[in-house]
Order: sequence, then C-alpha cells, then structure tokens
Amino acid sequence: MKTKTVLYIFFTLMVVSQLYVPSKMVWQQESVIHSGTVFKFRTAPVDPVDVFRGRYVALNYADNQYEMSEKREWRNGETIYVVFKKDDFGYAIIDSISKERPANVDDYLKTTVDYFTSEIPQTITVVFPFDRLYMEESKAQNAEEIYRREGSKGEKETYGLVSIKEGRAVLLDVFIDNISIREIAGRTVN
Repeated sequence: MKTKTVLYIFFTLMVVSQLYVPSKMVWQQESVIHSGTVFKFRTAPVDPVDVFRGRYVALNYADNQYEMSEKREWRNGETIYVVFKKDDFGYAIIDSISKERPANVDDYLKTTVDYFTSEIPQTITVVFPFDRLYMEESKAQNAEEIYRREGSKGEKETYGLVSIKEGRAVLLDVFIDNISIREIAGRTVN
C-alpha cells in the first residue's frame, strides 16, 4: 500500500513539473510581449532552414555594435546587459553595455559578446537572440525570398519589431516599408 502511495505522489509531481516548465516559459514570453518596451531594429537578410524547427526568416541586425572609449576586458560568449535607446528615426541603438544588470531599468537585454576589438575605441559586437522569425510553413519560403530580395536592394525600410523586458526579448514581426512580412507573404501565396 505504501509503495502505491509513493508511486502516485511521484507520478503527480512528475506531471505537475511537466506542465509547470512549459507554462512558465509561455508566461514569460507573454509578459515580455504585453508589458515590454517595443523597439525597431534595422535588419539585413540571410537564408535559413532548420530541419528541427521548420522554416523561418533569418535576420542580421545593422546596429549590433557599440564603441567604448575606455578599454575593458571582454571575453567572447561573456554574459552582458545591453540598454537601448531610440535614434531620431525611431530605431533601436545600443545606449550602454555592462557586465552587471542595470539598476532602475526594465528594458535591457541579457545577452552575450559575439566578439570585440582590443584597440581604443573598443568595438563590441553583441549577439541579438531574436534573429529568427518562425512562420507558417506555406508562407515562410515566400517570405524569406521577398525579404532577401527587398532587403538586399536597400531601397525599402526593413526592420524587426522586438519587445524587450527585464533581460528577455521577443521578436514580434518583421516589416518591409511598414507592412508586416506575414501580410506580404500571405498576399503572394494565395
């Protein structure tokens, strides 16, 4: 009898933990989307397919570097905290980079150093973890082709809309001349 009780308790704990982990992940993403600060990031296209996760539009960002006038010790892959501000055109640019979590600021990104230069001014290239926009399989390849074609010409404004809150970021959508790529790809597929 005691063995059955222990097994039921163990089974119940296992089920609860399997429900808790994905629920917490979803809640965190939703929290960032609904109450984070939204930034526009200038983009540049690349071509991707992930056999495990499906089709997506891969993004490179134009403003992922920051110059520091003072020399500091950095390591590739090191955890850093990035605070953003908006430029005169409403695009996100890096305002500051720190090894410590910023105080009294909610819209910072916890990420890593991609690489850096050692000469002054030091240029630090930041990893932006919101570099993939996953889409419905039927629209993704078309969206990627449109994005690559329009983005490479440089004639149209392309950007990713990203919500940032307390170290986390969620890519909401990608836009070409202020029109969602999902909408553009949907028009040309149908």
